[in-house]
Parts: sequence; C-alpha cells; structure tokens
Amino acid sequence: MRRRLSQAEFAATLYVTRKTLARLEEGDPGVSLAVFATALFALGLHQQIDELAKPQSDAVGLWHAERQLPKRVRHRASDEEKLDF
Repeated sequence: MRRRLSQAEFAATLYVTRKTLARLEEGDPGVSLAVFATALFALGLHQQIDELAKPQSDAVGLWHAERQLPKRVRHRASDEEKLDF
C-alpha cells in the first residue's frame, strides 16, 4: 500500500499469482523462500536477506544453546593422575 502498488501489479513483478502474493503477505510458511527473496529484491530490501539467518540474531536458538551448556565444568584427570595408586 505504501508503494502504491496493487496486488496484481506486484504479483506480476514477482512472476507469481495474486493468490501466492496474498499467501506471502499472510505469512504462509508454504510460500517458497525464492518468492520471499524476490519480493525483498523488488522492494529494494534485498540487503537484509543475509540478516535473516544470522545465528547472532536468533534469540530462541541462542537460548536453547545456552540451556545445553553444562552447569559446571569438572577437571579431567590426566593419564598420569589416573595411574597414581
């Protein structure tokens, strides 16, 4: 709407149907990543594509990774310490 493009015009720019564009706008996960990337490119927002998959910007993934860290780290006995009897 801000760019004053109708769905039909923007869909034609992306080489998709209006129905596919509507699904993209609704956030349907069945729409291909290629359509999403093409839409970003057509809108001049393609520089932001590399930000989508950066691990540093995945708060949920970072939270899960932090939960998997051990609560404490124990000193491992060297081979020489194991043979001390």
